[in-house]
Amino acid sequence: MDKLNKNYTNDTHRLIPPGQTLANIQPHLLAMGITRCADVTGLDRLGIPVYCAIRPTRPWLQVSNGKGISHETAKVSALMEAIEVFHAESPDQHLQRHSYKSLQSIGQQVVEPHILPGYLPHLYFHPEFVLDWVKGKNLLTHSEMWLPASSVYDCSARYSPNLYRIGTNGLASGNHLVEATIHGLYEIIERDAIARLVVQGRLNLQTRCKFIDLQTIDDPYVQSLLERIRATDFKLVLIWVESCIAINTFWAILLDENPYNPTLIVNVGYGTHLSPSVAATRAITEAAQSRLTFIHGARDDLDATQIFENTKTHRQLYNYFDRLTSTTAWQTLTNFATRDLFADYNYVLQSLREAEYQDVYRVDLTREPFNISVVKVFVPGLIMNYSLF
Repeated sequence: MDKLNKNYTNDTHRLIPPGQTLANIQPHLLAMGITRCADVTGLDRLGIPVYCAIRPTRPWLQVSNGKGISHETAKVSALMEAIEVFHAESPDQHLQRHSYKSLQSIGQQVVEPHILPGYLPHLYFHPEFVLDWVKGKNLLTHSEMWLPASSVYDCSARYSPNLYRIGTNGLASGNHLVEATIHGLYEIIERDAIARLVVQGRLNLQTRCKFIDLQTIDDPYVQSLLERIRATDFKLVLIWVESCIAINTFWAILLDENPYNPTLIVNVGYGTHLSPSVAATRAITEAAQSRLTFIHGARDDLDATQIFENTKTHRQLYNYFDRLTSTTAWQTLTNFATRDLFADYNYVLQSLREAEYQDVYRVDLTREPFNISVVKVFVPGLIMNYSLF
């Protein structure tokens, strides 16, 4: 593969525009249980587009949220999120039932369960214990590997134990396998960067962060979001966070001094991308999505006690972020992105290798008849703090 030209580079970098993606996926939505995609933007005064894709009969995450700088990108974002979850909750026929030891005995490379993120060490596992396995690939060595299927899928209905906590970290979709893979890598790099801000149980922003002076931002996509935020009397705090490789990770915090619900005092979003514009846009729109998640209250994994509980914690968080001083100019940030998605993909992989991450695993979840690229990626050594997401 020589080149993958990006034909859409606004709030995200994709091979084709969102309208074309929508046309491609539309015929398959009902077959994946997606019955509607609701525009919930108007439930909040902020006005940043947020949509919800609804799958009323599915067993896991019946509501998936999406965001963007336009209604079209937000709608596609929500639908692609729902498509990813459909693939992850529905193991296909390509799983193999073996023990770790039996796979090794026939010359297969097998990933030890405990090295993958989300492993639950209190659950029973033994090298001779039989369970479901799925074939993946080490992207750094180009070798095929077998991974426990429950690191990718919900296997509880297959009489196979879930050795991992169920989650979507590293689960991504796209218009091409490379596009899906790089966005999965962005997500796990982002969550690792944010997790490492917590040191001995306390948030430490002093050594790994730059606080962006919003007055210096000249990027048109970020500026358009700032104008909406200022017009509705919110305050935005935008923090650049050091990552495991040279890339842009942002933490966006929306502050609402006079909310009608305590959970709306502080809402956060995160984003990672080679482009600082895309990373910041993603973080800001995700913070807006976070607000609407609490406002409409329909997401399955939402902690209902957080919606109604009025404690001092929300106000303390508000005061903490409100006191931060922004001193870093936007122009000091580096844009590592190119016009070639494949070049970006190779840059991320090579950077992980140089940072001494020896393994990058990918499981391809793409299936007939949909042929929509969906992957789950893992980088052992990168961490996630579930309390922050």
